[in-house]
Amino acid sequence: MELPSNRDDLHSIACSTVSGDEEKRQVQVETEQGKRTISKNGIIAMRKATNKSKTNHSNEHGVEDVDVVTGERRNNVTKDKKGTESRNVSSIKTYINFYYDDDVYNNVCNIRVDGELISLNTLFVDAKEEIPVGVNRIFFGNAIVTDSNRKVVKIQKDNGNSKYSATQYPNGTVVETKVTKRK
Repeated sequence: MELPSNRDDLHSIACSTVSGDEEKRQVQVETEQGKRTISKNGIIAMRKATNKSKTNHSNEHGVEDVDVVTGERRNNVTKDKKGTESRNVSSIKTYINFYYDDDVYNNVCNIRVDGELISLNTLFVDAKEEIPVGVNRIFFGNAIVTDSNRKVVKIQKDNGNSKYSATQYPNGTVVETKVTKRK
């Protein structure tokens, strides 16, 4: 049985009570709100989705998420001293919507990822191109997806001539390997 939810508030996409229809609606709302922020020369801040319950409270800077379990506050919208709006966005689907939207310029640096201000063209990396190491990016292209109990990502391109892998161990250590065969 699915738990009831308040459809007027956005939920974390990773929340177990979000239905498919709610997720689609949330992505649509998040995209519209994000486009408004971008149109005001604002910043979109990439945030990791949480699967914890939360509630929304209004404050002078906008809507604020409060984690019900920890009481931790996560602002959806903030403004700096200059009045520049910054909006937290966690859904990759929303970033895809931004990327393919004709009203959003992909070469403008208005996306903050891990403290770095980048453009959508930098955020999205064609899997056929050089793969940046040690930064969060969204890869696109053809892929074979497998499932295992380990936290591993493997990327091959150029018919196996270029390979990248990253493995995260239980202690949090991440080992990255990049191999390129000479042609």
